[in-house]
Amino acid sequence: MTVSPSLISADREAEFLADWAVHSRFGAVEGTNGVDRQAASAADGQQRKWFEDLLVKHGFSVHRDAIGNQFGLLELVPGAPYVLTGSHMDSQPTAGRFDGAYGVMSSAHACFAVADELRADPSKAKFNLAVVNWFNEEGSRFKPSMMGSNVFTGKAELEAALTTRDAAGTTVAEALDAIVPAALLGPPEDDGALAVCGAGSGPVQRDRRIAGIGGVGVPLVDVEARALDRSHDSTHVRGMVSLSHRLSYRWHRWR
Repeated sequence: MTVSPSLISADREAEFLADWAVHSRFGAVEGTNGVDRQAASAADGQQRKWFEDLLVKHGFSVHRDAIGNQFGLLELVPGAPYVLTGSHMDSQPTAGRFDGAYGVMSSAHACFAVADELRADPSKAKFNLAVVNWFNEEGSRFKPSMMGSNVFTGKAELEAALTTRDAAGTTVAEALDAIVPAALLGPPEDDGALAVCGAGSGPVQRDRRIAGIGGVGVPLVDVEARALDRSHDSTHVRGMVSLSHRLSYRWHRWR
């Protein structure tokens, strides 16, 4: 498939890297390239507000569901399903800055590129776009992990999750209320296509067909992506940005 030149450009990659540099400051651990922004912590609240502003700047509406999943929605075709892509921004106490957060940020920028192209030619639009920041995927503050995505997909009960306490005795509901009020509107209810773009801190992942997330089976194109840890430089990031833009060209055509 030929990728539209408008989806990949030096300007777009420069914009991504600039946003990435800003985002990496939230919860930054002094003396390292790592971060500490556990679920519903002050650093998590700060990054969520910044990410909300970024999404709004690009024309997306932002909503938070009851378990704290953060959604950026762009309706291009009223009544059409959403293509949902993203990952998580919460971290372990001493995490690499790419883990999870790269998946959200690259997904957002891929959607920004697709949105610009579809706004220029609305006849190409078949689906709506959505970016997600799952709540408490790491599970370092509140057990278990994958809390937000499991509640969203029905694999976990909302009430049980909200009453879960951290080591200090604070419940999920209390922690969420402290950093961001619940929005009046939740995420799209249509179970349209789901794409996942994430970065871990393990070895190179090669030709993996991701079978599901949070219990949802999703067909994905096979990709080769180098997993990054806190020590790698932006040269590798640029390659992954280009990959996310190439994938974005396919995401908005899925069903």
